[in-house]
Amino acid sequence: MELFNHEYILAIKAYQERLPIVCTGDLVKEDSGFVLKNIHNFALDESWKN
Repeated sequence: MELFNHEYILAIKAYQERLPIVCTGDLVKEDSGFVLKNIHNFALDESWKN
């Protein structure tokens, strides 16, 4: 998946701090794998704290 601006910064933070993320999009088959396209609602997943 390709991220820009604020989403990219959140992804780096999630990676560094081992935080889960959530997002929605279109999962499209390409060659032997899948790619998430048209990503939206990208955010850190806060539900795991409860």
